[in-house]
Amino acid sequence: MSEAASGRMSADAFIAWAMAQPEGEHYGLVDGAVLAMAPERIAHNDAKFLIARRLAAAVEASRPQCQVRIGGMAVQVDSHTICEPDVIMRCGPALPPDKVRPTGGW
Repeated sequence: MSEAASGRMSADAFIAWAMAQPEGEHYGLVDGAVLAMAPERIAHNDAKFLIARRLAAAVEASRPQCQVRIGGMAVQVDSHTICEPDVIMRCGPALPPDKVRPTGGW
């Protein structure tokens, strides 16, 4: 980790801390503890892309009010847990392009 995080963090404190870390570094927050995420392997990236591509095609055909996002988006599970799922589908109004995580969850 670039700048060590110590002690328990809230989701809001974690987002502020994580946004200050170098580009390309990924972290999760589990029950307030910061966890560094290892770089992904080619096979994982290929699988993630295939799932996202197929899900996006299905969504475009039947649920135009939904968006598919691929890795790197923060999803708040509770007040002390944030993860970065490989693929996310969200339905509803489009979010602003500079948003890091939607208020109130996905």
